[in-house]
Order: sequence, then structure tokens, then C-alpha cells
Amino acid sequence: MKLIISFLLSINILIASESNIVKTSELELFLFKVGFESLLKDVDITKHKSNLNESEVEKLNSKIEIIMEELYKDKRVLRDDSKNIGITYNIDEDVKKEISILKDEVSLLKNQINKLLLNKKPDVKKVVLNIQEYKIKVNSANIRARAFPSSEIIEILPKGTLVSVEYCNKFGWCKLKNEKKFVSRFLLEK
Repeated sequence: MKLIISFLLSINILIASESNIVKTSELELFLFKVGFESLLKDVDITKHKSNLNESEVEKLNSKIEIIMEELYKDKRVLRDDSKNIGITYNIDEDVKKEISILKDEVSLLKNQINKLLLNKKPDVKKVVLNIQEYKIKVNSANIRARAFPSSEIIEILPKGTLVSVEYCNKFGWCKLKNEKKFVSRFLLEK
């Protein structure tokens, strides 16, 4: 049944196509001509761009040739190692001598720096005070385990308490005599 319907349908289409011959109008011919001319312009523009690209490629090739000539003129050789890819140079004897002199100078400077570091005195300077006894001048003073404001508070001393100070550092922290305790300098008075 499907076969018969498809056969009848195809015969119908053949008959209809023979009877519907349409002549092209002038408008259709004009539109075809405009479209074809536009297509030709696009082809010309593309051709011009490809010519420009070719000229740019030629310029780049000439620059590459100049660079390669400079490399070979100075006897530089490109080397491909499995570990490193880089440029190696053929070095004159004068340059080798200069490099060895520079290496010697660098090693000498390193030795001098190491000697200076060994002879350097500690950065923290201790200012020894003539008067060893001080009083706490505020209502209460925090005595700390180390000379830092964020250090652990070991003890709190009330106003008027006498303390013996061994030394005060340049940061304003005083070490109590014969103990590992520190107090801020501005909390003390003579």
C-alpha cells in the first residue's frame, strides 16, 4: 500500500514539474548580477589580503635571515642538549681571562663577608644604668618572661615596689637582676 502511494506521488511530481516552467524576470537577473559582482569583489579583497600576508611573511623571513647571519658571524652556535637547550658561544682567550679574574674577585668578596659576619657583635645593645634600684611608678606593673609586649605575664608588682635592674636594652626593656624577668622602662622611676 505504501509502495503504491509513493509511486503515485512521484508521478504527480513529475507531471507538475513539466507544466510549471517559469521564465526569469529582469529583476531576478539584476539581483543575480549584483550578487555575482559582490562575490567577485569579495574574492578580489581576499586575494589582496593574501598578497599582503605573503609580503609580510617575506619581510619576516628576511629578518630571520639577518638574525641568523649575525649569529653565525659572531661564531655563535645553537646547541640542542637533552638536558638544556640554549646558546653556546665560542669565547676568546681575553674573555676567558676576564671571567677568571671576576671569579677570583667574587670569591675574595665572599671570604671578606664571611670574616665580617664572624667578627660582628650582637645587634642588641645593652645600656647599663648607674642606678640599680628603681621603684614601680604606676598602680601595677606587669613583669614578663621575655622582653616583648606580647610575652607571658609572670608577676604583677604594685606601685612603689623596689626592683633591682641589671640592664635595659635599646627597646626600653629592663632585665631584673639575677632573674629571667623583664619590665618596661617607662614603668620605673628613680
